[in-house]
Amino acid sequence: MFVVKKAKTLEEATNMALEELGAMKDEVRIDVIEGGGGFWGQLGFKRAEVKVSFPNGIEGLSAIAHQIFKLMGFSVQIEISEDREGYYIDVESAGKDGLLIGKGGRTIKALQYLINRIYERRVGREKKSFLDIDGYQRRKERALSQKAVSLARQAKLTFSEVITEPLPPAERRIIHKTLEKDQEVRTFTIGKEDSKRVVISPQS
Repeated sequence: MFVVKKAKTLEEATNMALEELGAMKDEVRIDVIEGGGGFWGQLGFKRAEVKVSFPNGIEGLSAIAHQIFKLMGFSVQIEISEDREGYYIDVESAGKDGLLIGKGGRTIKALQYLINRIYERRVGREKKSFLDIDGYQRRKERALSQKAVSLARQAKLTFSEVITEPLPPAERRIIHKTLEKDQEVRTFTIGKEDSKRVVISPQS
């Protein structure tokens, strides 16, 4: 999304574009098309013209994340990386992780959803972003991976299916991904909506 504006000065043109986008200066990229000043033939002074746009990729996500945490009153360090599956936003909160993660990770999930929705509205649908605060998600993923291995071992020893408790999509994905190369078991999902579970079944 971008806006092109003309005015007497660069400042005025920029402010007009920012108002239309509903953004602040540190959230956007400003490209000067015409600087204003001087003369334009017999028509008088040149008019300033700018193109103001929301950046995409890591730059755009960084601007969104910094603005959200700033508005929340938190001073954080943010690093963003990218691979084929998406963007990974790692936040160091200087001891404020309890407030930003929330009970059962509810706050971190809400913040991740908010970042993704703002980014999509600004630049369109792209790869999903995954938010982690002080390593919370990585620790949770490791625990789920260990649990998956343990459940697979149980399924092999008992020659029977093992079924997890209801899990959200992201956690089901971790179970599937952890065991996808284990040729002695197969995994699949059962249930509907919020009651979906992963079945770990020994291969016959």
